[in-house]
Amino acid sequence: MFKRFRSDSASSSSYSSDSSSSSEGAKCRKEEKKKRKKEKKRKKEKKKEKKKEKKREKKAKKEAMEIEREQQEEGRIAQQQQEQERAIALQQDEERIAQQLQEQKRQKAKSMAPMTPTEYARQQSQVREVVDPIDGRTRLVKGTGEIIERIVSRDQHLNINKQATRGDAAHYAGVMNMKKR
Repeated sequence: MFKRFRSDSASSSSYSSDSSSSSEGAKCRKEEKKKRKKEKKRKKEKKKEKKKEKKREKKAKKEAMEIEREQQEEGRIAQQQQEQERAIALQQDEERIAQQLQEQKRQKAKSMAPMTPTEYARQQSQVREVVDPIDGRTRLVKGTGEIIERIVSRDQHLNINKQATRGDAAHYAGVMNMKKR
């Protein structure tokens, strides 16, 4: 598409009315050209702005993804630490159980072996007072479980029997109440 321009030499009197209208047409074309340029420039600016906006969005999205990855990584690290702590605790429990089993084996082996005379004497020399929870009597018991009688006066003997009788009665009443329910 070629545009033809009129030459200045072609201007004659017959074209004089055309030349005034052509100058108006030229002005119109120039204005239209300016409008088109402005419109083109505006479109270009909008396009640039959209591009910048997309770039900002992409950057924000990338930053959000990066933050999310960091959080996931921190979560993974925390989870790995918890798993390590659990493994350590489990290992410690296993070691403790193994030690307990070894101690039980030693005690069992020791209980199967005969006592030395010093061990027997030490065990027999231990005497403790044990209170019977049922009747409230206090008894002397040797280390092996043998019950030893105490020598007491007649008044103390009567008091002990009264106390034991009260304890027996309370126990019997409690057992009877349990059966009624």
